[in-house]
Amino acid sequence: PWRKAFRYEGTAQAIAYPQVKKIIYLDAGGNLQTFLSDFRSLIAQKVNVIEGAFDFGSSMLPLIRQAAAAGIVVVPDTEPVPNATAPSEVLTTIEPSICKNWTAVAHLLVSKLGKNGNAAVYTGPAGNPYAAVWQPCVAKVLAANGWKEVIQGNTDWTPQGSQQAGQALIASGKKVNAIIYDYTPEDLLSPYLKAGKTPPATFIGSTGDFGFLQVYRQAQQEGHAFPAYVPQGAVWELRTGVTVAMDALAGKHVPTQIIVPEPLFPISS
Repeated sequence: PWRKAFRYEGTAQAIAYPQVKKIIYLDAGGNLQTFLSDFRSLIAQKVNVIEGAFDFGSSMLPLIRQAAAAGIVVVPDTEPVPNATAPSEVLTTIEPSICKNWTAVAHLLVSKLGKNGNAAVYTGPAGNPYAAVWQPCVAKVLAANGWKEVIQGNTDWTPQGSQQAGQALIASGKKVNAIIYDYTPEDLLSPYLKAGKTPPATFIGSTGDFGFLQVYRQAQQEGHAFPAYVPQGAVWELRTGVTVAMDALAGKHVPTQIIVPEPLFPISS
């Protein structure tokens, strides 16, 4: 759901520019080979701009360099591509202050739940560059406060992957005081409600949506109260990417990095 809203925001921004004549949208569905094939097809079509959520880390770097050599503006939105040089290979990177934001998540968890707990920590595809930054920052704070990461899991940031992770967490029988996840967690938590169980305290450091709010309200109605915290959703980041790319094509100076703030709020607010 977050990625759909992300796409809609970017499309809305792009059609506001009369010089944009064509918009091509490709969805790799979390598959690296599909993503690389899609990226090659955009280079072959000689598009002017390629941007989006680039989840596959340094494996994308050769194609990004190939696109840049072809004169295509490349803008990673939401996370950086490791070792990509701005502005020669990528125009700019739009990203949160990842370690700072997630360190705040970990400190909030400790302040709300105390010391010496057990956490289940989840991200999307294995080896993604976003998790490579935030997970060590969280681990440092948790370890300093006696917390243990009893599970580190991957969901591919898909509903199916999230449901499987939630089911596996319940089946493991491990005592978990908190779930820490970097995507919208409704499918991760819904197995708890189906099993008639109360989900652990949930801390979401980068994405929350109305689907999660719906699951949270359902849990409350069924007598399962648990604390949950979410950031502002930042679905508008792609709008910023479109604007930066269009400014660059118009010959304007643009920054090589744009930091997006992501403060946390109780979901009840």
